[in-house]
Amino acid sequence: MPEDIRVDCASPDDIVDLMRSWKGQMPDVLVVKWETHDKQVLARLRQPAWGDDADWYQVLTVDSDRIVRLEDHPTHESAMGAIRQARAASI
Repeated sequence: MPEDIRVDCASPDDIVDLMRSWKGQMPDVLVVKWETHDKQVLARLRQPAWGDDADWYQVLTVDSDRIVRLEDHPTHESAMGAIRQARAASI
């Protein structure tokens, strides 16, 4: 996604609706790397059709073995900031 466009999914239904809206409209996405941070998963994503320098990051919040929130971030640093913010809010 371009940096000026933010995609936030605040519920499982939002995530499903977003993924359905992209079906057949975007090339396959590769998960380059992922790491867990308590209830969040940080995924580095790449669409090979866009090149190696077009990676972006998603923070997925998991509760009861389900993805309950998904946020896109243009950089690793902004994704980690979102994880730190979510962790601080839950304390």
